Amino acid sequence: MGVIGVTPEEQTDIFRLLAAILHLGNLTFKKGRDGAEIESTAVAQTVARLLGVELAMLEKALCNRTVSRGVGGRGSPYLTPLNLDDVRALFASGPFLVSARFPSSLRFCSVSSVSTKG
Repeated sequence: MGVIGVTPEEQTDIFRLLAAILHLGNLTFKKGRDGAEIESTAVAQTVARLLGVELAMLEKALCNRTVSRGVGGRGSPYLTPLNLDDVRALFASGPFLVSARFPSSLRFCSVSSVSTKG
């Protein structure tokens, strides 16, 4: 990558982002009080560290969606918890994207990483 002008710092950032994306495939979720919750906190902590965010922020981003009421940006956005099926649907497309974009050696990702315990 250095040949095309990517600095060592930028390379590190790229590798950290790629590692975080790959670790996302190892996350498991469970049914929580208000919606889906991250079950595999050790994996989530690794992803959060790689992305440089707090664990609570990562869980908030993965287990909620932002809804805005009103027209033309005048409405105020609020968070709506995703249920376990919503999270499963979002993560179901992930393995397909990974397998389509990366070598066959990375096709170990599967939807079975999303737990239905609850």
